[in-house]
Amino acid sequence: GKVNFNNITWAPSAAYAIVDIRSNDNKDRWLALLSGKSAQLTILDHQHDSAWIGGPGIGWFSGGNIGWINDRQFWFQSEKTGYAHIYLYSLSDSVTTALTTGEYEVQSAQLSTDKKYFYISTNEVHPGEQQFYRLTINNKKKERITNMTGANQVALSPDEKKLAIRNALRYFPKQ
Repeated sequence: GKVNFNNITWAPSAAYAIVDIRSNDNKDRWLALLSGKSAQLTILDHQHDSAWIGGPGIGWFSGGNIGWINDRQFWFQSEKTGYAHIYLYSLSDSVTTALTTGEYEVQSAQLSTDKKYFYISTNEVHPGEQQFYRLTINNKKKERITNMTGANQVALSPDEKKLAIRNALRYFPKQ
């Protein structure tokens, strides 16, 4: 079938990039390493879903959350478990590690300037809520930052020292 090359993300200081490739029917997604010297593509991750590949930070409508931690590690979001989570891929040993896991969605992810943390919004507390966390990459520890009930939409200041929080309180009937 036909494919689209959606995103090319070059390593910070190396002659290669990660390419996000999608089938036109949205049932397959490949992450491939593109050599800037030989133009060769090497598949690093493949996801197939008989329904469609999508979700927060993954779907064709929302772009793909992909980036480099350093020249040997990149991160991406995937719904390979059925839920949108953050993964780290190491070129050194070809190992993919889940940085988040569970029956919830990582709705947004932003890498910190020093590349030691992710700032993430999830619906872990309740499917109708959105809470904001700081995730430490090296030990996967999450620190919850927002506590207000409802959807907390957070904008992080450029120096990562201040937050603007817009809270939308949602009504959840008692079960």
